[in-house]
Amino acid sequence: PAPTAVAEYPALFSARPVWRVGFDHPAESVVGVSDVGFRRTNLALQSTIRMFQNGTSAGEFGLRYANPNLFAVATAIPAGVADGKVKATPASVRVYLIDGVTGAVVYQMTHPNAQPPVQLLLVENFLVYHFLNAKAQTFQLGLWELFHDDPATTSTTAPEAVVRS
Repeated sequence: PAPTAVAEYPALFSARPVWRVGFDHPAESVVGVSDVGFRRTNLALQSTIRMFQNGTSAGEFGLRYANPNLFAVATAIPAGVADGKVKATPASVRVYLIDGVTGAVVYQMTHPNAQPPVQLLLVENFLVYHFLNAKAQTFQLGLWELFHDDPATTSTTAPEAVVRS
C-alpha cells in the first residue's frame, strides 16, 4: 500500500480535543450517529424561509436553521436508570443535536420505552430518525424541523435553534 501523508510527515499533523459532550446518565451508550458526509455534497437549501399556516391572513414564517456543522447522536439508557440512580424506569433513547464546532448541545429529546436500533439522517434543517418502541413493539419515526428563534436574526449573531417536532 502507498504511504500516507501522516505516516511520512508525522510532525506536521496533530490532533487535540477541543470540546467534549457529557451525557446526563453515566449508563448512556451511543447507539447511532447521523451521517455528516451526506449533507455536505452539493446540496443547496431549497428556501431559507418557511411559511406556517396558523389561520390568520398574515401567517407566520420561520427562518430555517441550516448549520452545516450540526450532527445528531442517539444514546440508549438501560431500564432501571434515572438521574444516575437505580429506579423502576423503562429503557429509553435520547437524541442529541450537537454543533460540531462549539460542542454545544443545540437540542435534545428523550423517548421512553424506546430501544435501539436507531437510524438518523440530518439534511438541510431536518432531522429524521427511527427507533423501536419496546412497549408497543413497533418502530416509531421522529422528525425535527429546525428554525432560528428570531426570524430577524442576522448571520453576525449566534442564533438559537427552535425545534418543531
